[in-house]
Amino acid sequence: MVVGACYVVAHVAAHHSARFFEVSPGVSVWYPPCGLALAVLVLLGLRFVPLVWLTNVLTAWFSGELSQYDAGVIFPTLITANYALAAVGLRSWLLPSGMLWRPSDTWKFIGVLLLAPLPVAVFGAGLLWAWGFVADESVLTVAAQWWAGDASGLLTIVPTALVIGSLVVRPEHEPECHVPRMTLRRGLLAAGQGLSLVGCLVLVFAFEPLRHYHALYLCFLPLVWIGLHHGLRGATLATLVVTMGGLIGMHETGETRYRVVDFLLFELAAVAVGLGLGLAAVHGILRSHHGALRVDSVEGRGCTLTLVLPVSTGRS
Repeated sequence: MVVGACYVVAHVAAHHSARFFEVSPGVSVWYPPCGLALAVLVLLGLRFVPLVWLTNVLTAWFSGELSQYDAGVIFPTLITANYALAAVGLRSWLLPSGMLWRPSDTWKFIGVLLLAPLPVAVFGAGLLWAWGFVADESVLTVAAQWWAGDASGLLTIVPTALVIGSLVVRPEHEPECHVPRMTLRRGLLAAGQGLSLVGCLVLVFAFEPLRHYHALYLCFLPLVWIGLHHGLRGATLATLVVTMGGLIGMHETGETRYRVVDFLLFELAAVAVGLGLGLAAVHGILRSHHGALRVDSVEGRGCTLTLVLPVSTGRS
């Protein structure tokens, strides 16, 4: 019940925040509700499909964006069905435990996130054209913008939601381990990493030559630093900060409409670097201790994660 209420609130807030990044009426370069829906369905299963559908319907009706009854029901149904199928595919093929565990799966995961919005973008643009909302010459443009906005929302939200959300709704995925005590040195290091990330974003958008040459890739330096020090959780949070900072910077400088493709490519690279480094760091720690991770999944019964570490002899 609590999780469902949190999802509804987050969906509504995300839907309204997407309006700040519209490139044409009703089409945003960043649409995070689809990422929230996919993450919820992957983590919690298809029993949440009715809630996702109802939230999509209510959001469409109360936002006043769809004046036609068919559009107010068919679009939410199309969107919900599309991401429910994507969730089934992810859970059965790549994420039986609801989490990424192998660095080699990073590109497969990103590929699914890029392909998932394609059917709903094509069918949605086709319906808008059939109902007379889109001119003949604009159908492909609307479909491309729809796909880019949903893909951007998926790349931004899903990795972070899966990593952080799995520890909240499925805490059995968090291995029992000793959490290092926060010291002055660790605190200063974390503060320095955060400031370097924010500083790169400010520098890129405040300094005209860097903005002209699309220098967002400078943010990869602190992103790599954070990923190597904090593993998957730190890397996904840093990736979220980078992509959100890039969106806000484009909005404030009035470049959102002209940088859709550039930003999507940057976001794709940032997610790949963040997930790849985070997973590599986790597996590097296991390898350095001569350990291994085993995942056993049984359909309908759940998933068992086993960390295998050698027995210590007690000798220094």
